[in-house]
Amino acid sequence: MDKFEELKNNKFYSILMWIFVFVSIISVTYAVLTMRGMYEDGTAFMLKMLDNISNGIYPLIIDAEHPRFMIWSILEYPVYGANLFFHINNKYALMMIFTAVELGLPLLLLFWNYKLSKRTQRLDIFFWSLANWCLFIIPFTIFSFVEIIIGSTLQFILFNYLVQKCEYRIRDILGIILCLVIFFGTYEYVVFLGIIFFIASIFYAKKAENKKDKIIKFTIGIGSLAASIFDFVYMLNVKGEGGEVQRFIREAVEMVSRDFININFILSVLAIILLVVYLFKKELFSKKAFIIITLLFSGLFIKQLLTLQTSLVPMLETHLRTMPCYVIPLIFIGIICMDLKNKEITPIKLQNFICIVLMCGIFQSAWQIVDSYFWNQHVEYMKTELRQNDGALYIPHQHEEMHGFYNDQLRRFFWLNYYAAISIIFSENYNQKTLLLHPDFPPFEGDRTDREELFVVSDDYISIPPHQINIKGKFWDLTECAKALDKYNKENNIPTYKENLL
Repeated sequence: MDKFEELKNNKFYSILMWIFVFVSIISVTYAVLTMRGMYEDGTAFMLKMLDNISNGIYPLIIDAEHPRFMIWSILEYPVYGANLFFHINNKYALMMIFTAVELGLPLLLLFWNYKLSKRTQRLDIFFWSLANWCLFIIPFTIFSFVEIIIGSTLQFILFNYLVQKCEYRIRDILGIILCLVIFFGTYEYVVFLGIIFFIASIFYAKKAENKKDKIIKFTIGIGSLAASIFDFVYMLNVKGEGGEVQRFIREAVEMVSRDFININFILSVLAIILLVVYLFKKELFSKKAFIIITLLFSGLFIKQLLTLQTSLVPMLETHLRTMPCYVIPLIFIGIICMDLKNKEITPIKLQNFICIVLMCGIFQSAWQIVDSYFWNQHVEYMKTELRQNDGALYIPHQHEEMHGFYNDQLRRFFWLNYYAAISIIFSENYNQKTLLLHPDFPPFEGDRTDREELFVVSDDYISIPPHQINIKGKFWDLTECAKALDKYNKENNIPTYKENLL
């Protein structure tokens, strides 16, 4: 009997799966409508794309030598394509397209892996891809731009192709090539995975029954190892990347040791505990037990809602992106070890595991709706400030609470360095008169501050992190903002853009 058909006989699983799909669609749809992809890095990313469209040029946002080029392209080209082929010139529509690709594509890839797992009859790989998504990926999808959101779902698909026993078709080979190419762009996450995939390819190639299958499996392993070496060499040789690795490790330690109680990951912690308990105490899990588990998730979710002052901290949620770097390699090692021992997990054994994961995924997706709601509240508040003020609007340091714009909850949704960028892309008027500036930080390198490095004006350009953009283009006219910023710079002895180049 088909393992997946056997699983579908579990009515509880079927109900939870449909609820998960429904809540996921609602979550992504709401995020698209609120353009939540503009949170953090997405702001600067979209600002540069809009500037490129304004000038009829379609260069990549950053040097194509960077491994992240692959993932950036996936997010970037639909926006350019919508403008070029469908003549979509509304910046809000383009921001929605960006968000839809970022958050909707992984769900489609998860469905791809589901269909592939049905063919390979590897229910365990589907389970782990689902567990990875629900427990470790959804919790940080507030972060608008990170490789692992798309990369991890493709990595499970690639692994499914690696263990495949049935015949490889042309579309399978094309899928493998696609996954391998993008594998190069998952950056930090691929360093260990490439080595694991290469070792695994040797094992699975030996088990293959014909030469063609062996060659394809070796190709997956060699391609994965090449991606691992490429990314590792890049990290060692490119200036600044070493600091990024240190920050990555520091954020992981801080999140685990200090912050996870105050963020949505606590829902995943509960699910992990329940999975461990079920592994050793299956007899405790009856229908009544699952009712109690549902109440536990509901209670924890409501508790988080009632303590938004401390629990709603999107910046802490972004730190969760460090976890898949350590967790995903362990998952693949576990699958390989089970295969080495020829231990097959039956659908009956996996049913309750999957149900626990689905319950967690439902509540994590619901939390993303909460994030989108408050993100939208912040954007609307910012638009009000832009309408009511003229010039370069100085944002004081976080501890200086001057009026409602610095509301403790709302402020959490913007990175300080991106105040100016986000005030441009969300401005309602073509002739923009107000530019939000981030606060001054303690001086570094003598008397210079962050703003002196980031906010400067030349004749045609205004420098906004992390790129220079045109003062006037298809989507904005920042002439008044540039004058106000130039006046501010002169009053505060901040060098002009040309002087900064010297």
